[in-house]
Parts: sequence; structure tokens; C-alpha cells
Amino acid sequence: MKKHLTPFILLMLMASLSYAQPQITDFLLNEIELCDIEDNCIDVAKEQLETPMNVKGYDPLNNTVEVVYQSTSYWIHTSEVTLNEQAKASKTCALEGESVDSNEVSQPKDKTTNSMMGVGEPC
Repeated sequence: MKKHLTPFILLMLMASLSYAQPQITDFLLNEIELCDIEDNCIDVAKEQLETPMNVKGYDPLNNTVEVVYQSTSYWIHTSEVTLNEQAKASKTCALEGESVDSNEVSQPKDKTTNSMMGVGEPC
């Protein structure tokens, strides 16, 4: 039993070491709004914030990331920061009868729509 467990533990350790923690790599505004859990907000000058800054959590409803600043947890809107990770679509969408890898438009009317495909849910 121990012989089979050792490779499994090694594999799990390697997987955990290869995981990169999400971080803020840049602040996009001169002042960044930091809000606590009770929605009390402060504006902090970009120069007072260190990068990279570890991200503790993500709130998809408000599109904010949780960080620690001066020993307090705050939330920052993602439009004010650059993250080291890109968002990934949870679904890959395609027009009916079209392969996901195809660059072809299935119908002429599809060329005139002002919309994007592949990111929105539901498809």
C-alpha cells in the first residue's frame, strides 16, 4: 500500500507547487478605491500600493478581487487592476452546426450582429 501512495503524494505536491497564486501586477488608476466587507471605501494612491499584491478571493457578482492592505481585507474592482491571470470562459460557444474551431460564419446575417461569441453564458 505504501508503494502506491508515495507516487500519488509526489504528484499532488508537484501539482500544488505549479499552481500560481493570482496577483495584481499593476494598478491602472492614480487612486484605487478599496472597500471593506461593509462597503466602507477609501481611496489609496497607486504609489502606496505594492505590486505584486496577492489576491485572496474573487467575487464574480461584483467583479471584485479581495486583497489585504495594512492588515485589513479590502475589495478592488477588477477594472482598476491588471492581474497575472487571464479570465477563462467556462464554456466554448459556437453557432449551431459549426465546429468550435471554425472561423466561418454559418449564416450571412451573423456578420451584421454586434455581439461576441464564446464568452457569454448561456450560449
